[in-house]
Amino acid sequence: MGRWQLEIWKFSLYVFAPVASFYIYHKVDFFNKDLERFERKVTTPALLQNEKQIKEDIEFLNSLREESLRRKFESQVTAATTKNEN
Repeated sequence: MGRWQLEIWKFSLYVFAPVASFYIYHKVDFFNKDLERFERKVTTPALLQNEKQIKEDIEFLNSLREESLRRKFESQVTAATTKNEN
């Protein structure tokens, strides 16, 4: 076991090392060029086409869902109105 100066040094290292690493790794400016290079490698015309197709499919599925909900709501409304008329 060391003296009290060693203990202070160890404590400060335990506290400030994670804080410093958090600060460095969350600064995008340090990694901006690397991120741009990675995006250029990963992004291909086929990937862009796939993303476009996925968006179109999601819109189509949402329209189908809305249509089915609209039909269900209209059937409930007609059922309720016929029930009230009787």
